[in-house]
Amino acid sequence: MTMKKAPLQVLITAGNEEDNIRRVLDSVFDWADHVLLMLDSNSTDKTHEIAREYQNIQIYKHPYDTPARQKNRGLDLLSTRWTLILDADEVVTDALKHEIDAIVQSNKGLKAYWIRRRNNFMGRWIRFSGWQGDKVIRLIYNDGTCRYPDVLVHEEMECSCELGRIDEPLLHYTYRGLDHYLQKIHRYATWQSEELFEKGKKPGFVHFVIKPLFRFVKHYFLQQGFRDGIPGLAISAIQAWGVFERYIKLAELHRKNAK
Repeated sequence: MTMKKAPLQVLITAGNEEDNIRRVLDSVFDWADHVLLMLDSNSTDKTHEIAREYQNIQIYKHPYDTPARQKNRGLDLLSTRWTLILDADEVVTDALKHEIDAIVQSNKGLKAYWIRRRNNFMGRWIRFSGWQGDKVIRLIYNDGTCRYPDVLVHEEMECSCELGRIDEPLLHYTYRGLDHYLQKIHRYATWQSEELFEKGKKPGFVHFVIKPLFRFVKHYFLQQGFRDGIPGLAISAIQAWGVFERYIKLAELHRKNAK
């Protein structure tokens, strides 16, 4: 007997995600009645080939520039109805599906919902380290009320409506390892330094020493990263390094443009 699919469309953005794409597609393809995969056209791995194994999944390729722009492109391709937005390293549990089903069918008048994320790093579910409050706006009614702002990093959807909250978490398999985490930190540090340079910001002693030190103290002690063991220590140290790298790159931009 074929199960009736939820009246819901799912948008997934991905690029070089062959290690994750099957897991996220398995969690939604037989539940939502439409799935759109926004694939970075510059991907070089087997993400596209794996996605083609799934029936009734629409695949659209476009060069990746920023997370916000790629997600907005996907939303523009979808119809005006309930939409769940996912990254390729996330998974929708059965419990979360049931809660979303109830929202879609109830018509409570809300058009957007926060969803908590439960984060996995280095094979461990992180309970502290500053990640305990992680939440994202991912379930929306796609009528233009909610859009991503045109920013390079830390994109968070902006909505001109009241927001609801979903109790069940979204599973987030954050990074494949330390190298993958550091690659993202490098990329974000570059983007953030460019944004700061365009605003005319100049770094000094506070940015090179105090801010990175405080970031480590914040994640490891104030947000109890020590309770997450080695992964908590790694998160705290890498976050501190990201702050230091951001301002070193900003200083380098000023040096190059002073010539």
